[in-house]
Amino acid sequence: MQVAENYRRVDSFSGDGKIIIETADLQYAGPVHVAARLPDSLIVKVEAAFGIDVGFFFVDRNHFATYAPLENTYYSGPARDAPALLFFHIEASFEEIMGMVVGAVLPPFDSTFAMQTDGGDYRFEGRRGDYRVRYWVDSKKYVVKRGTLMDAHGAVIASQEFSRFRKKAGAWLPQLIRANSRSAGAPQRVTVFYERVEIGAPIAPAEFTFKVPATAKRIDLSAPADTSTKW
Repeated sequence: MQVAENYRRVDSFSGDGKIIIETADLQYAGPVHVAARLPDSLIVKVEAAFGIDVGFFFVDRNHFATYAPLENTYYSGPARDAPALLFFHIEASFEEIMGMVVGAVLPPFDSTFAMQTDGGDYRFEGRRGDYRVRYWVDSKKYVVKRGTLMDAHGAVIASQEFSRFRKKAGAWLPQLIRANSRSAGAPQRVTVFYERVEIGAPIAPAEFTFKVPATAKRIDLSAPADTSTKW
């Protein structure tokens, strides 16, 4: 399928731009740097002035690590537990996390999905566990423009939009990504606007390094819980 072909053209990704995070407790706008080796590893660094890292999220197929500056807490653990600590707290596969950040989305098409035309686009609809998902695919560029996740009652609990597509090294990628969620109760929104994008170039190992303050609280989700009784 041509949507998958566009995704496969992105074997490496490096991007810089602006990120806006809006929640009931946090309003933040600042620089963001993203680096990815597809399909193996991804890091997102939210920066302050002068390139100083404020927070980061790293994930590969085996494990993840993230630092939350407001909590001064460093979390790490197996990759399967990463979605629980992501901004939207929505279950997602490694490939879906990668695609949502980079903008090259590969929908989880399977036998539950049906396609129909919707205006000038194709709309794919199917099930994912207890949820219903919809994807709108541009009929000319064959890229995902929008996706929604709905609960059993038909209420939209998460959505993502991709726009201002530009062609880089044969692949269409969005310059603007908007994501919304109500899964944790109050509305949450993340907007990413890429000012620079490069694909196909080698990514230096140093891109995937990060620093954690010595004062940070460390929580290892792979460590067994202490169930001993203390008297």
